Amino acid sequence: MIIPNGDQVARLLDACQTLTGTHARQRGPRLRAFFAVMYYAECRPSEVIALREADCYLPAPG
Repeated sequence: MIIPNGDQVARLLDACQTLTGTHARQRGPRLRAFFAVMYYAECRPSEVIALREADCYLPAPG
């Protein structure tokens, strides 16, 4: 298993914002969130797919 470093993850997340083609406007933010949760929460892909907002503790903005 290869674990990417912070620079590699930053480039991956940035690349999600520059997708082109059909439905890129919807796919880009979803992929960015998907990969960010995988990296920062140390989740497997199947865990991210099953994740729902009710499963998360989201702090108040600010």
